[in-house]
Amino acid sequence: MLNLPNVQVQTDYFALGGGLDLETPPIVMKPGVLREGLNVECSVNGGYDRSGQYERFDGQTAPTAAVFEQLPATITGAWAWGNTITGVTSGKTASIVSSNATGFIITKSSGAFTAGENLQIAAATVAVCTATNYTGGNATALLGAQYQNLSADVYRALITAIPGSGNVLGVWMLGDVLYGFRNNVGGTACDIYKSSAAGWVQVTLYNEISFTAGAVAIPAEGATLTQGAVTATLKRVVQTTGTGTFASGNAAGRFIITNPAGGNFAAGAATLTGGVTCTLSGAQTAITLTAGGRYEFENSNMGGATGATRIYGCSGVNRAFEFDGTVYVPITTGMATDTPLHLKIHKNHLFLSFGASVQHSGTSFPYLWNPVYGAAEISMGETVSAFDSQIGTAQGGALLIFTRNTAKMLYGSSSLDWQLVTVQEEAGAIPYTIQHLSQTTVLDDRGITQFGQSQAYGNFESATISKNIRRWMIQQKSKVVASMICREKNQYRLFFSDGYALYVTFAGNKLMGMVPQLFPSAATCCCSQEWSDGSERMFFGDASGYVYELDSGTSFDGANIAWYANLSYSNKRSPGTLKRWRSALPEIAGTAYSEFTFGYSLDYGDSKKLQPSNSSGTLEFGGGGIWDEFIWDEFIWDGNTLSPGRFSIGGSSENISLMFSGDSDYIEPFSITGVVMQFTPRRRSR
Repeated sequence: MLNLPNVQVQTDYFALGGGLDLETPPIVMKPGVLREGLNVECSVNGGYDRSGQYERFDGQTAPTAAVFEQLPATITGAWAWGNTITGVTSGKTASIVSSNATGFIITKSSGAFTAGENLQIAAATVAVCTATNYTGGNATALLGAQYQNLSADVYRALITAIPGSGNVLGVWMLGDVLYGFRNNVGGTACDIYKSSAAGWVQVTLYNEISFTAGAVAIPAEGATLTQGAVTATLKRVVQTTGTGTFASGNAAGRFIITNPAGGNFAAGAATLTGGVTCTLSGAQTAITLTAGGRYEFENSNMGGATGATRIYGCSGVNRAFEFDGTVYVPITTGMATDTPLHLKIHKNHLFLSFGASVQHSGTSFPYLWNPVYGAAEISMGETVSAFDSQIGTAQGGALLIFTRNTAKMLYGSSSLDWQLVTVQEEAGAIPYTIQHLSQTTVLDDRGITQFGQSQAYGNFESATISKNIRRWMIQQKSKVVASMICREKNQYRLFFSDGYALYVTFAGNKLMGMVPQLFPSAATCCCSQEWSDGSERMFFGDASGYVYELDSGTSFDGANIAWYANLSYSNKRSPGTLKRWRSALPEIAGTAYSEFTFGYSLDYGDSKKLQPSNSSGTLEFGGGGIWDEFIWDEFIWDGNTLSPGRFSIGGSSENISLMFSGDSDYIEPFSITGVVMQFTPRRRSR
């Protein structure tokens, strides 16, 4: 009698994580790593999150804030999505997004409709209201997600691009307001717009006028500048002399003023409110910004007064500037071509780069570029590409200065004790890729590089961390246009001109992994800062003039998010042995209705082996959590081949790759953190 071995079904669990790996040989890859992945991200807590969502922004109500309501009604006429419906008796209005057997689904409601009133579209009656409107209702989880998405589309249609032409050249935040820079319609100058409840509002740039012989006292902002019958309101005093003062009667510099009334100013004596006297050097000049360039910004309170934080910026085509959201102040350094490309506030100096020259202002005086007040110049030998301040070194904070091929550290506190030390001769930074998480992170010609402090010597060492996607980075590095950090997710994000982005996740200093994103709208600039309530807001601009808020909504600004996470081929620690696959039980976490497609590939996708078809799953989470924290009968999980939470798997092979994917515009982000698999070992492969 033949005795067959007693082979039992084995259970194996593996956690997902590690990100995309295009370089490691498949046989030694960890089972939770991605061999292919798009529009998912590595979570700082492990696993993969569906990611990439963004929606347009101009300060009006965000699409994601839309609320849908049920309006019970007997419908008798034609309607279309987005139609405005009006109650004849109540006068209330709303936008129609859908309908069902009991009436309309509406959003953007102005209030409660009245039972029995006629409902009209453009003065034509299309329904009779049978009861007042109410939120929620008996919509299924799927319908609820779809109604919410249709409602978001109503608000999305109201949000506009920054007026003008060409790329968004820069976006930045100050005081819970987002500012956008874009060329005007004719492309002859750059304009500044700010977000508001009414959308984008253009910022007035005012005028500048030079003066000498300023005497008596520093004039107050809001004072009236008077010369004969010509008057204007003073917005800012820009004192640029190194030694002169109003008290000594020889202050000089510029005034930022409103458009004058009564004509134009001219060279000669003038007065300001409070008895201040001065001599004007000539007529006022309108402040304008040359078209084009690429804007770089930093917020700082260089004066130290409460509420005096201002934006400092440069563009490579204009003078550097200071901007408080209302008053734009060009900063004159004295350079023949005064168009700095990069900047940094360090040790209370404003640092600017002009090609290979690094120059900084006097301490606490961004308007003063006189050596008497501590201004100085440092030569780098190559074109500067980035700055980053370091903290916690033995010598105090240091300034890391990059070129494309080198990295140098500036130690000291002022021009009296600066020491420039070479950190790396062959490691540099590509412009607009420098960010600071726990360490300085940049994109170098060899890949993503981190500069960490060496505890032993107080110097710095570098390490390339993108080895697993080296080939992808080689293709993409020439297309990089911007970078940001996501504080909440501990991520470094790179953006490329072809619409790709790369999300790199860390847990402390440990790399959790990196996965590409692909957006329909390619970023031209971006920013990431904290709002006054402590929340993080992240934005990017594109070539059409729109500004988008990242990690907001359920779609690519109304377009579907196509995503996939195809795991590495796993042999369950027994290469060369056939396994009979039984089932897969993924751990899923989320907060709302979700759906995805599940599939698998056998033996590296061998075309000679019968490959399976895909299965689909839908989930509704009641407040979030991993699936096994629920009572099974209290949430939805269904599909053609699914038992609750379990996907059946067929076929035999040496290895298997599990694949998750989706393609929709109404699914909230959710996480896949691990998988429990069941299989039966069989014979050795022949």
